[in-house]
Amino acid sequence: MIYMQRVRREIASLEKNGVVTPEQILEFGKKKPGSAVHSYLNDKEVWDKDKAQHNYGVIVCRELLRKIKVVEETEEYVVKINTPQYVRNPDAEGNEQSYINIGHLRKTPDKLRNSLIPYISRALSNLQTATYLSEGTGCTEYLEEAIAFINETIDKIREHEEDE
Repeated sequence: MIYMQRVRREIASLEKNGVVTPEQILEFGKKKPGSAVHSYLNDKEVWDKDKAQHNYGVIVCRELLRKIKVVEETEEYVVKINTPQYVRNPDAEGNEQSYINIGHLRKTPDKLRNSLIPYISRALSNLQTATYLSEGTGCTEYLEEAIAFINETIDKIREHEEDE
């Protein structure tokens, strides 16, 4: 907790008119070996060139997987849907990075349901952020209604899992 408070303060010190960039943070970490930012980046193996290159390659491959979109084809039409072809594998353990083709996932309803909650939870998190940002705009009530609806949806999905 204290560690992340130090990271937060160090990053805040880099802000110019409230704006900070990842490049500024990286440069700060390089120049300040005793900083919490440097320690965080060290823990993430940023300073080890071989590991950093490997980690960057993994990040680029994740990006590649997100760029591959679902394409539905019939004799009459071809439709590209703005949905990734690969999603996080619900069987993956903890921080394991494993992806599954959604065509395969849709054939296994139990796995499919297990994979819904994290995606819906991310939408919920974005709405919670929007609600916090919306204070004073007159829009907060609408966002709170959407949050309540999403929470009810998550509860229904979980109840459906328990019923089976």
